[in-house]
Amino acid sequence: MLFLLAMAAAVWSSMGASPPPHPGGNLEPPALSKPETIRLGSGRTVTKMDPARDYIIQFPPERKMGATVLMGGHNVVIMGGQISVPSDDKTRRALFIKGATGTVHVEGVLVDNPQNTEFDAIVVAAPDATVQLQNIRVEGLRGFQNSWHADILQPWGGVRSLRINGLTGITGYQGIQLSSLKGQIKDISLRRVNLRSTDPQIWSSGANGGNGGYLFWADCTLTAQVSLDQVYLSPRQERRADQVAWPTPSTKSKCASKLSRSDSVITFPALPIKGEMHIGVPPQGDFVPAGSAGLRYRPSPKR
Repeated sequence: MLFLLAMAAAVWSSMGASPPPHPGGNLEPPALSKPETIRLGSGRTVTKMDPARDYIIQFPPERKMGATVLMGGHNVVIMGGQISVPSDDKTRRALFIKGATGTVHVEGVLVDNPQNTEFDAIVVAAPDATVQLQNIRVEGLRGFQNSWHADILQPWGGVRSLRINGLTGITGYQGIQLSSLKGQIKDISLRRVNLRSTDPQIWSSGANGGNGGYLFWADCTLTAQVSLDQVYLSPRQERRADQVAWPTPSTKSKCASKLSRSDSVITFPALPIKGEMHIGVPPQGDFVPAGSAGLRYRPSPKR
């Protein structure tokens, strides 16, 4: 851990700048044993790692324009970085974590979309691993029903444990997708998470279809134990509070969500989801404010 902090401090010193403030966190990176450091290029990368070795992944000093596919590895640590996906990238995933065997710790990463393309922000297919996401910011996702179902986070391939502390996601389509899973998930912890919809609502059934989506999506097959702590969902102006999470209260599904009489709190009494989701934005604003994640991120010295 001291090595990681020293590495981050050295990067800051070379830039001649002071880091911006960032939210605190309590997810510790895993202990690393003789880690190999891999420095990624600025375009699309596919990194194949030994599932029995530990790694430090370093992003380039500029925005990385291309998917970041991480295959294998035991304990893996990422601190800071900025990713986007151009229109000619066939992977269409900013960060894809696949086949790890230990703990993958991703902290301080910014995913943005300056080219207004359609892609997923974070995808996980690592049923033997724990994945930790801390102080992550996603901006400008877009997608449509008949083209790309862009998600902020989709662990479709399974994960042993998914732990999130500090995630702000701004999307024109969907948020956290826990449906249509191809792998098992043991447990999920969502802490200090705020997701909000952007762009005008499109109900069209044309070439791309609508951009409705849901900020949180689960279904009756969910078996993972999910805990919620300070989770906020902010819908578009055109959508009601009962249209922000699936299954909606109005559906006939046996695991439909429940909206409070004040239209301010969503719960899931028929699913293994403990806690509640609040409609709106956190009182203090985004949990991961603009400028606090990305190229200028550094881990907190108070660990």
